[in-house]
Amino acid sequence: MGRPRKYNFNEDIFNKIDSHDKAYWLGFIEADGSLYNNTLSIELHPQDKNQLENFNKFITGDIIIESRVNNFNKLYNRVRYNSKIMIEDITACGIVKNKTYINSNIQKSISDEYIFDFYRGLIDGDGWIVKHKRKNV
Repeated sequence: MGRPRKYNFNEDIFNKIDSHDKAYWLGFIEADGSLYNNTLSIELHPQDKNQLENFNKFITGDIIIESRVNNFNKLYNRVRYNSKIMIEDITACGIVKNKTYINSNIQKSISDEYIFDFYRGLIDGDGWIVKHKRKNV
């Protein structure tokens, strides 16, 4: 048996993407989450702290939201969830570590019933959509 957890949360929550909420938060993690080692970290501007609180409620967590200052002297809020099980489930859905410049195929792991919710989470995380107009030359 491993050492006891300091904080509790549902580390099996992403085992199966079978609800609108799970798909939404998976999209949000795709946009704003960071995976490293066995840790999921989400860092947001202080005005978006409520999103961290909502995620914590969703995951039934008692994780403390930390306020930090980055290298540019800008304040941000962060939550971190350490769980090998959760990271394995998230990566099994298609989210990869160091994903900044990688296009994932995560949509393939989400049923059509929940794909809208995934994109809603992705947009909430990134905050905008750009449509490029192409010209025939």
